[in-house]
Amino acid sequence: MIRGLLLIIFMGTALVRGMAQTYQPTIPAIINELKKVHADSAQARLLLDLALDYVRKPGEYNTDLDTAIVLVKQVESINQKLQDKKTAARCYFVYSNALREGGKAEVGKQYIEKSLEVYKTISDPAGMAEAWVELGNYYSIYVSEEETRQKRKPIGEALILFRATGNKERQADILKDLGDLDQLLGDPVLAMKELNEAVNIYRSVGHKELQGIYGLMGNVCGKQGDLPDAVKFGLLAVKTAEEVNDTTLQLGTIYFRLGLAYGYWSKWEQALPYSKQAMSIAIKYKDRWSILANMEIICRLLSALGREAESLESIHQAESLFGKPWSLNDSIVFNLCYVLTYVEAQQYDKAKAYVHQLENLLKRPGAIAGYNTYQYRVKYYLGTRQYENAAGIMSEYLPELISKHEKRVLAQAYKLNAQLDSARGKFGSALVNYQLYKSITDSMLNEATTFQFAQMEVEHETEKKDNDIKILQQQEIIQEANLKQSRLVNNIVIVGVVVLGLLLALLYNRYRTNQRHNRQLETKQEEINEKNTALEHLITDKDNLIADKDVLLKEKEWLVKEIHHRVKNNLQMIISLLNAQSEFLNHPSAISAIRKSRERMQAIAILHQKLYQQENTARINMRSYINELVENIRDSIAHTGRISFEVSVADIYLDISQSVPLGLIVNEAITNAIKYAYPKNKKGSIYISLQYTGTQKLQLKIADHGKGLPATLDTGQSDSLGLQLIRLFSEQLDGDLDFINEKGLEINLTFRAVEYDATTTLNGNNV
Repeated sequence: MIRGLLLIIFMGTALVRGMAQTYQPTIPAIINELKKVHADSAQARLLLDLALDYVRKPGEYNTDLDTAIVLVKQVESINQKLQDKKTAARCYFVYSNALREGGKAEVGKQYIEKSLEVYKTISDPAGMAEAWVELGNYYSIYVSEEETRQKRKPIGEALILFRATGNKERQADILKDLGDLDQLLGDPVLAMKELNEAVNIYRSVGHKELQGIYGLMGNVCGKQGDLPDAVKFGLLAVKTAEEVNDTTLQLGTIYFRLGLAYGYWSKWEQALPYSKQAMSIAIKYKDRWSILANMEIICRLLSALGREAESLESIHQAESLFGKPWSLNDSIVFNLCYVLTYVEAQQYDKAKAYVHQLENLLKRPGAIAGYNTYQYRVKYYLGTRQYENAAGIMSEYLPELISKHEKRVLAQAYKLNAQLDSARGKFGSALVNYQLYKSITDSMLNEATTFQFAQMEVEHETEKKDNDIKILQQQEIIQEANLKQSRLVNNIVIVGVVVLGLLLALLYNRYRTNQRHNRQLETKQEEINEKNTALEHLITDKDNLIADKDVLLKEKEWLVKEIHHRVKNNLQMIISLLNAQSEFLNHPSAISAIRKSRERMQAIAILHQKLYQQENTARINMRSYINELVENIRDSIAHTGRISFEVSVADIYLDISQSVPLGLIVNEAITNAIKYAYPKNKKGSIYISLQYTGTQKLQLKIADHGKGLPATLDTGQSDSLGLQLIRLFSEQLDGDLDFINEKGLEINLTFRAVEYDATTTLNGNNV
């Protein structure tokens, strides 16, 4: 049998994409750690770790992905207060993972691009590296060579960043991925260089699970025709997998590749056990695609060994595992296996029905015509002397192979075409096709030899580099030892000189100190006697002052409360007068002016009432004050239920000098919103928020969803009394005032809270 019997086009490469990754169940540990932490930043970090674990859980259940998205939204809520760019970038990163896993690739890609934009503005190379890796997940190796190149670019960026962070294990992971991509892109020498570097790094950090990378190295060697090394790396992968007790689907990929390598080498007996082991693992994990791929290679091996009955039995076994109806691809592969088994056994009468059925399947929309579907139909028509049919398929087959640059398959196709031309009596064309076959096989042999030499050079360079590193390390150790010895001698001499100098200085200082001490003792004894007398008088004066101080403090507290009480009473009196005056007015503008003045007075009166009632007469609890102010305004509305209020105020205490203008701003903003945003008894809502945004920095927000300000209105130059008062009071607070006129009006005021000075006395500014 010829080596071409075992050509599995793309299957060797595609099967490795399905390698199972080891999943570490860390969700319970993260949940336990979350119960222990209280800081917002720590909670945000752990919640994102938890969300990412839900995304990466095996199975891709929708509930897990939904849970991950809910957790990210919770982190976004926390980050509204933190305003941490790193947290924002990680939120986008986890969103991307969840959306991509959920099949929403287009939206997910937008999120990872947002994540990278944020990472470019901060210093977090490790996070940015993972974001580049995630971007690479949006490109597929199955679409085109160009998309494979696009996939390589972000992964290459990630390697640069992982080298900068010193994360050895992630460097090795990325080098392994790059090696896989480069062998697909037709650069096996670079691929092996990257894979060798990955192996060395893995070993340096004590990583023992190297079976996957050994299997990939064997695959690269096999594609280049270096079959001894392909088998060598395959056996090494099997040995490593057994040492680390690997029972994942990855072990099936390793067995599959090793069987394929032996098959390329025409060692059918050695290939068959590994292919059967690969099939057992595929059945264990119910991996439909792997079952089909292994079934096809087992049929080829058994047919090459002349064991037709066992080949048919392997097909029947696979059929029993697949519930009907089969997919179009399932049907194509099953029919192909029947065709190749009967064609290789030269039982063309039994193959006939399957050939026709296979050709009907290939005519359906979405059918994938693998190279083997061409090859075995040509062999069938050649064996049954239907040369025109064979020539028709070959005319369709060869151009596609030439465009794909698959040398191994193309060589076998030229050889098959030579046999067809010879059978048709076209000996000149047969000779040309055979020469093309030999030319390609010789080229592949040369490439394999060149590849082996390149591998030897890489290994030599790697060994030389390792030796150079060892020599440099030894020289560094020797130099360090010499430096340590030299420093030790110098330090001993310096310490000796310093100690001797210190001893002499101490002796002389001791002598001088004793002399001064004796003189000071005499002087101090006289001072002590004088101070004892003065102290007796001071103790008597202190007791009198303490008693006076307590009386004065109580009087001061009573006076301050009395002042606030009287101010409040005076304001209430003015409010009553305004109420009485409004009864005698008919003009709407006058009544409105009276009402607004009354509401402003009421805002100040509430503040003085609170100062009078509470123990601390200098600072106001803004949460209580603003809530009471809003309730007062709510009660003044004609139809109480038409306006809803949402108040979010932190537990903030402000000096009265800031409480008064702040309360008046709130009063003006709310009354203006009621009057202008929701006129004519229109229903609506008003949002009031006062929160810290930084150290001593406060932000006041008052927003409605009404009709907003006129587009032509200049808030800085408006003659509206309400806007003028808001600007005036904002200037008193020395704050930054913004009007956001989108979907209603939002007033933003940012100002600094003044620190309370306990020694401040009452004056005109504080009352």
